[in-house]
Amino acid sequence: MNILLIGEDNCLDFFKSNENFQFTFLPYFDTLDLPDGDYDVLIDLTVSDNAVIANYTLDLYKEHFTKLNLIICNALTKTATKYSSVLNSKCNVFGVSFIPSIFKNTESLEISSALQNNNAIIDVETDVISKIFDKKINLVEDRVGLVSIRILCMIINESIFAIQDGIASAEDIDIAMKFGTNYPQGPVKWLDEIGADVVVEVLDSLFDEYKEERYRASILLKQYARADKLFLK
Repeated sequence: MNILLIGEDNCLDFFKSNENFQFTFLPYFDTLDLPDGDYDVLIDLTVSDNAVIANYTLDLYKEHFTKLNLIICNALTKTATKYSSVLNSKCNVFGVSFIPSIFKNTESLEISSALQNNNAIIDVETDVISKIFDKKINLVEDRVGLVSIRILCMIINESIFAIQDGIASAEDIDIAMKFGTNYPQGPVKWLDEIGADVVVEVLDSLFDEYKEERYRASILLKQYARADKLFLK
């Protein structure tokens, strides 16, 4: 099975040891070295959901994917249904919840199925996705951010609101959440590992989708994302 995987280096590293599939790795916007040939699977782990990336992916799709059977997109900022609609794809499209720092520490992977998919072969393709990512699969509703990452980003955002309002320090919040709720680590440490820019993109996409205040990113979080700055030293 010939797979084209689009993403940053910290995404690609997880798949280099998988010898069961033939991977071609492609960084963002780098089509100059893309080998000719037909691909069976496209995995797009890009996070941003903007017109530039959508048009870029669409151009790739038209030029290189004449025999494509399966598309897997990162659903942090876009649903599989939206991705399928943009590409006007004839093959099944699935969303995955993929953040490298989270992915490496979990045994399972959340995925969603686009509404346009052929339901008759979803079980077969779910099994393929499980083998590609080497994870157990949890099939959830096709929503922006899916389930776990959406909840985690909301918790992180509320923690940063508390810092912004002078209620507690980043260190105190992490201690309270780790020992008070038995979290494996605090939300601020999670934030630094994920990246404030990624969390803001997820929250902005959720706010665009739902128009609910609980998804509005705090100003302090946005400022740290702009500065590429960590909350914990």
